[in-house]
Amino acid sequence: MSSKGGVGLGIVGIIIAGIALGLVTYNFFIPDHNIIEDNIYYCSTGEQVQDAINTIGSGNGKVIIIKNISISDTIDINGNGDYIVEGASSITLRIEANISSFNISNARSCVIRDLTIDGSSIDNGGVSLLYIKEKSQNSIHIQNIRFLGKPGNTEVQGIYIRSNNIWVENCQFKELYTGIFIFWSQLSHFYHNSFKDINDTGIYALYVCQKSVIEGNTIENCDNGIALHSSWAVENIISNNEIYHIHTAGILLNNSELNAIIGNRLDDTTIVRDKDVYGILLIDSDGNSIEGNVISRIVPLSSGDGYGIYLDNGDNNCIVGNIFNEIPIDIWYTGTSTGNIIDNNISI
Repeated sequence: MSSKGGVGLGIVGIIIAGIALGLVTYNFFIPDHNIIEDNIYYCSTGEQVQDAINTIGSGNGKVIIIKNISISDTIDINGNGDYIVEGASSITLRIEANISSFNISNARSCVIRDLTIDGSSIDNGGVSLLYIKEKSQNSIHIQNIRFLGKPGNTEVQGIYIRSNNIWVENCQFKELYTGIFIFWSQLSHFYHNSFKDINDTGIYALYVCQKSVIEGNTIENCDNGIALHSSWAVENIISNNEIYHIHTAGILLNNSELNAIIGNRLDDTTIVRDKDVYGILLIDSDGNSIEGNVISRIVPLSSGDGYGIYLDNGDNNCIVGNIFNEIPIDIWYTGTSTGNIIDNNISI
């Protein structure tokens, strides 16, 4: 064994000496799919990404995508391990079929970050670019991802969430039907994301959305900015978001209670179609706090009315310290709206 080792070292020495003298050229490379240190995998195809995740299994590891890839099969994260999946630098994952890029169903923890997920080739409705239904409600982090659809998108969603403890941070959503679709989630956080040219709603909660935080997001050119549509959508904080060019409502609560809508800026719906438009719209929603929001230029094109805050059968809400600028109707309530506290709001 020692003799063979000596021969190997001698060959390496000759190669290095040859390189130094300019007599030998040698191209060093890392294979497309290689472990260069414990639990780190470098991948250049979707199949390699799936193989790496399967190899990690119930352990822990990092998958780094080193070049742009196209996939026609969903990458499943389902081995009950601790996973990090990231792009090396400006990496695009292009979806070539009517599928999700990743399906996260069983992970002790999972981080997906630093990628562009391009769904512009999807031509079938009901697809989510990223699907999260983690069976044990473990923490999932989605960070610095660009979710891309195509103009006029009528069905494709950015992220579908049916799991608790989800963190979506610093992501971009563009030309989708819905940016983030929440079917069921508690204790989740949606921070500093941007939504632009969304056909329906930036952040949409259909059923359960409880004790979650929607903060610091920028939403532009959507039908609705943020919408909670359920009596199970309660005790959420919607704060410090900037919402522009909305076609119907900047923030919509429908049968939703005990939420805090604080410090948001809603501005400029003057370019939208002819119908009623709203900064904040509450329908059958009780016990919410709406405080310190700045609502400006909520004006339809020619017909319809513009409302800063509109209560339709909303009771016991607290509407305090909001600022209205160039609003035809600052606050309006109708139906059986009773017991609301409306105080210290300013029209300028």
